[in-house]
Amino acid sequence: MAHCREIYYKTNGERVFYAIGFRNDNGGWELRNSRFKISTSPKTITTLGSGNDSVAVFEGFIDYLSYLSMPREYQPHTDAIVLNSVSNLPKALSGIIAHRTILTYLDNDEAGRRTTAHIREAAAMSTVIDRAELYGKFNHVGHRIIDQI
Repeated sequence: MAHCREIYYKTNGERVFYAIGFRNDNGGWELRNSRFKISTSPKTITTLGSGNDSVAVFEGFIDYLSYLSMPREYQPHTDAIVLNSVSNLPKALSGIIAHRTILTYLDNDEAGRRTTAHIREAAAMSTVIDRAELYGKFNHVGHRIIDQI
């Protein structure tokens, strides 16, 4: 896949591990395998695309990849910003609110709702659409996709 790489790494000079890697804007990686999820430094956001009037905002890269597997009618042509953690919102906020339309695909939990509310408050001149209804009772957009398989 164009967005991910297979990454091999060592911890404390021990045996070699591998994971799916998703690169952020500053050259760090979000790493996932069957046993854990970790990040390398520097930890920051990932921006994809440029120049669209709208942006889709995701908490993590698995959510973004799940979104890409959704039927086309649920994928408007947008830029995308993957926060790689809701704690990275301050790093992304100026890029998010620069768009006329903001679609949030954040988790159906307190942190996701709080982050969407913060975006809505900061983006007074934009239309903010919470897309969490697409995955209903599920916490992540990815959980909805898995349930449909």
